[in-house]
Amino acid sequence: MNDLLFKQKIFHNDSLEVCLPGVRNLSSFLIGGLVFFGGLALSFTSFYNCFQTSKTNLELGIAQEFTMAVYGGLGMTVGLLLLYSLWVDLGKRVIRFEPQGPSVRTVIRGFPAVNMFTVTSLKSQVIRVVYSLESGRRKQDVFLTSFNKSSSSLLLWELSDPKLFEASEKFISYVCKELGISWSTTYKDQWFSNIEE
Repeated sequence: MNDLLFKQKIFHNDSLEVCLPGVRNLSSFLIGGLVFFGGLALSFTSFYNCFQTSKTNLELGIAQEFTMAVYGGLGMTVGLLLLYSLWVDLGKRVIRFEPQGPSVRTVIRGFPAVNMFTVTSLKSQVIRVVYSLESGRRKQDVFLTSFNKSSSSLLLWELSDPKLFEASEKFISYVCKELGISWSTTYKDQWFSNIEE
């Protein structure tokens, strides 16, 4: 299958490549497809049963007909929502790092120590970032401080393994540049460096 279906490259350097996932993997695509068609069949069956009942039973009152119409509409709504979720999973929407945007999950390839970076944007423009790192067999989740783009506060993040600093620095620098914020780094030995770019 075409590789563009599975990822969209948004950042690349010698040691780091960041891609937005389209279909995260083939199994998620198959599961999403089964759920979608199952939900579509369920919604169609619900709507059809309501229609047949109202057609064959002429003694139904207005309340019963209204109730069945509501159930049929809910079934169709579920089908449309499943279609929308499958469309998003296929990566048809262009996702950018913006405070008002949807949740963004990126997969980093080319540097095995970094697993996942998630930017969650809320209506209040407060962004919470979860950064997952892996060093050997030990997996470490680094929670970046929630921040507001309109404020002057720095985004602080902690990294306990110095070996991961270089590539992580490049990626965090890229994301913060996209978000238009400044950032700084610190190790547990209190070494501190301000990075403006």
